[in-house]
Amino acid sequence: MIDELAFGLFFLASGGLAFVLGALKLRQSVQIWRSDPVSVREAARASGPAEFEGTVRPIDEYSFDEPFSGEETVLESYTVERRKQRRATDSVSSTGGSRRNGSKWITVTSGTIRRPFLVEDETGCVAVDPEGASVAPATSTKHTASTALADDVRLRLSVLTDEFDMGSILPQLNDRKRRFTVRPITAGEDVHVYGTQRRERTPDRTGVDAVVEAADSQCSITAGDEGRAVRRGTAIGALFVAVGAAFVALGAWIALTFSSVLGAVF
Repeated sequence: MIDELAFGLFFLASGGLAFVLGALKLRQSVQIWRSDPVSVREAARASGPAEFEGTVRPIDEYSFDEPFSGEETVLESYTVERRKQRRATDSVSSTGGSRRNGSKWITVTSGTIRRPFLVEDETGCVAVDPEGASVAPATSTKHTASTALADDVRLRLSVLTDEFDMGSILPQLNDRKRRFTVRPITAGEDVHVYGTQRRERTPDRTGVDAVVEAADSQCSITAGDEGRAVRRGTAIGALFVAVGAAFVALGAWIALTFSSVLGAVF
């Protein structure tokens, strides 16, 4: 019975956390929807948190070539998985062939590469320090490698050794298959930036009006415009709230059932 109670408490705690996170995401989406993006020049002059849109421009010493496409990139979320083969059974099928139980993908590593970049519109230009901000690229691409990666891909990966552990992500002799899911924000894309504050009023870089950074944990950088930021935040928030409510309900049911059993016993 103690195991059942612990199970119920786990569902209650996990569900409560998911519900709170979802509610915060929904609140942020409402805040973005109710506010209007300002121009980049106004964002550079703002004394408090700002919301603005513009086009990504790279900073040469910080941008990097996306390992698979070679495009100049400033931000990228990635996931690396390996194929784990389930043990083959010794049974024989009706056709006389051996039968396998299948396989599954296991995450090896994941993360986000954040590099400073510029955002500009017709009114001005700001340098964005993305540290601490959530990053939401528009598209994702999957690449599966069963053998050694192409030389140009390996070369571009080798430049990013601070972000990637080459030994753990490259296909191995005894476990070759790897799947890379990459979600980049590249030079020339339009982005929506929410929740930044000015860090430097007069940066050294020519043509840059200010340097901005995350004002708090709610800061986000989303590929696209305000509409996409609102839709994405609402969808994620609603999912977390729904899952959290379901977990809380299940945890409460388990806890109440456990309490009823204890009452009947004692």
